[in-house]
Amino acid sequence: MFEATYAFSDSIARRMALLSAAAYVEGYAPSSELNFPNSACNVPRVELIGSFDAPYDSAYAYMFLDHDDKMIVTSFEGTADFQDVETDLMSIEIYDTECRLPVPQNNGSTTFSLGYIHTGICEYYLSLVSVGLPEAIADTAGAYPKYDVMMTGHSLGGATATLAAAHVVLQYGIEKSRLILYSFGAPRPGDSGFTELVEESVGSPYRVVHSFDVVPHLAPCCLGWFTCSTDQMCPYHAAIEVWYDNLMEEGDGFTVCENSTEDKSCNKGLDLSVYDHNHYYEIGFGSYCNIQTSNESLNSNGSKDVPDASPTLNIFKLVKNFLMTKNED
Repeated sequence: MFEATYAFSDSIARRMALLSAAAYVEGYAPSSELNFPNSACNVPRVELIGSFDAPYDSAYAYMFLDHDDKMIVTSFEGTADFQDVETDLMSIEIYDTECRLPVPQNNGSTTFSLGYIHTGICEYYLSLVSVGLPEAIADTAGAYPKYDVMMTGHSLGGATATLAAAHVVLQYGIEKSRLILYSFGAPRPGDSGFTELVEESVGSPYRVVHSFDVVPHLAPCCLGWFTCSTDQMCPYHAAIEVWYDNLMEEGDGFTVCENSTEDKSCNKGLDLSVYDHNHYYEIGFGSYCNIQTSNESLNSNGSKDVPDASPTLNIFKLVKNFLMTKNED
């Protein structure tokens, strides 16, 4: 059971969701004020201090300074090529490959293992490691010792943020109490061994789930859709679930799930919504921060109807096939 340093904050989550959406819009240079085309993404008192563009499947991340909440924020893009990873997550049964990361030469060893991690998620993070992201996080944490260190991202970006949160503590020595994770609609990144690693290294790890979002149920558990195994290599979540069984509008309630990482009594067991996966806090992940505010229309609810470019796939057919296969076993 996780014992978090900080309680979950709805207001911080909403700010982090905007910065996670911003990571889908590549190519912005450091700036003391954010200037994304959609002004809703220009979070006040947040400074963009760096970007990281890696070669593997367009891996991308931004680093921000949030001066209101006193946090160094690294926001990971949910890649446009996630359909391939998502399809693989649907079909995979175990994570049978260790995620081994290079270590600084002066540490005396050549690789560092995060344990059994989904191969595509590991490779996505490795690509960002190759362009110096964890070193930059550690250096910035040293330059701002009174700031906490936040990792955030949506979908594959959220899973990658989970790996990064554990990595920078275990290999770069950032204090556990400073590490915060807020992921949105993240799949299961590793097995229960990785869950223990996160529990040991990340002070406040949270994964936010929107109602019927299907992706947090991927890869399916070893024992079927509804029952997860803690056996080695079996997919397992690695952060405290926070579930919004609503539209996630301002003022809507949420549940911090009691059984921490895998609580089937908390959210709806058979969740099949791609729409809920792409929409958190009324943000359509993908193109949201790249839409000119003046061109946005209002829907019947009075909220902004912003098209999203986040990838979708025929997940319903994949889930149905998976459940039929399990019933035959």
